[in-house]
Amino acid sequence: MLDQFTLKKAINFLLTTMKNLMSRFPEIRELQSIVAVYQTGSFTKAALALGTNQSTLSYLIERLRQRLDDPLFVRVGNRMEPTPYAERLVRSAQSILDVVSAEFQGIEQFNPYTSRREFRIVLTEVGAITLLPKIVKRLNQDAPHASLAPLHARSLDLEATLSDGRADIAVGTYNELKGNQNLFQQLLLIRDYVLIVREDHPAVGDAISLEALAAAPQVANAVASDSYRWMEDHLASQGLGLNVALTLEHAVAIPMLVGASDFIALVSRELYDIFRLAARVREVRLPFELPQAHIRQHWHPRVHHDPAVTFLRKLVRDVAQAAEPPYGQPSSALSQGTP
Repeated sequence: MLDQFTLKKAINFLLTTMKNLMSRFPEIRELQSIVAVYQTGSFTKAALALGTNQSTLSYLIERLRQRLDDPLFVRVGNRMEPTPYAERLVRSAQSILDVVSAEFQGIEQFNPYTSRREFRIVLTEVGAITLLPKIVKRLNQDAPHASLAPLHARSLDLEATLSDGRADIAVGTYNELKGNQNLFQQLLLIRDYVLIVREDHPAVGDAISLEALAAAPQVANAVASDSYRWMEDHLASQGLGLNVALTLEHAVAIPMLVGASDFIALVSRELYDIFRLAARVREVRLPFELPQAHIRQHWHPRVHHDPAVTFLRKLVRDVAQAAEPPYGQPSSALSQGTP
């Protein structure tokens, strides 16, 4: 069994050997230098081509000479001519530099017309109905070989999903992300909410009073909007409460249920405009003005400069801002968190 001193010497010898072997591999700057001198036949011209000074270039070449134990270049007349070793090294160096350049271009550039990337977007149920078809249509036009993977927001930890790359962006109104300083966000559109009843509702006319609103049986969405919460708080401040007769997990089912019953419901204007004819529902004027909902897209700082995600964010923003009423009021306001 080795004693402590002998073991330490063996480890130091191994580390030194590994360091010496690794040090023989040229750095990128050294490879660029030897290729430039080979192509120009001059240290001065090579330095100009690389955008550096001659002393720096000479230092890099001299460092290579010492490590590789070869002069690399010798002066023949007015040119610096390569040694046989340098000629072989230049061929390998050029191949390496070409690969590195191609890889960096692939990272820095994104061609939507040839990309086969799968984009992952977190959406609410309403967003999947109102925005997703438009996003898919635009993506098919601008990136015909790319694909889209929508994710449902309800079952996800949104910040974790964005930070670990399971999703590129999250679109919607998410209370858990309000004030989140770890994410970027951008306002896409402003959404209105309206109260609906069936067309031939026997007890509700064109408008509804505060007392009638509190008394009428109501269908609520399991994921309450800010507008709904405000209405609930407003009634509570008047000593009234909502008569919630049924709570649904699926927002898109609410207009159809209202159209087949005497229930009332608060829904987004998009849902009302999409389903009002099929569900035979109508809008009722409320005794107060509801606050609007702000629909934003959220993304993590790790993909803030990613060209593919930048393309996706712009596409989603353009789709949202191009939406005509009844699909919301467009807004180009930008709000960034502080990552």
